[in-house]
Amino acid sequence: NTETGEVLGTYTNRRVPYVVKFYPHDNNTFVVGCSDNKIVAYDSKTGEITQEYNHHLAPVNTITFVEDHGTKMVTSSDDKKVLVWEWDIGVPIKYISDPTMHSIPVVTLHPTLQYW
Repeated sequence: NTETGEVLGTYTNRRVPYVVKFYPHDNNTFVVGCSDNKIVAYDSKTGEITQEYNHHLAPVNTITFVEDHGTKMVTSSDDKKVLVWEWDIGVPIKYISDPTMHSIPVVTLHPTLQYW
C-alpha cells in the first residue's frame, strides 16, 4: 500500500525478476520475466503461480501485451528470440529468430497500437 507503507504480499520463485507486467484484463494477475529463462504468472490475491511459460534459453528481457487489448504477449530474451504467446497457454504461437539477430532488450507498442 503506497499510502501506509504496508506490505500486502510477497511473491517469489527464488529467481531474479527482470521485468514485471500486470495482465490488462485482470488487475490481480501479473507476469514476471526471470533470470531462469521462464515467464511466471501470479495471482496476487492467493500468491500462487497460475502459469509458467518456458521456451526461452536465456533471461527474459521484455513482456509486452498486444492484440485485442492484451490477449497475446510478446517476449524477448538474451537468447535472441522473440516469442508470441496466447494468454494462459504455455506454448508459443509464433517464434521469431535469426542467426544474425541481436538480443532485443526492449519491445513496445507503436502509438497506433497496430505494430510492436
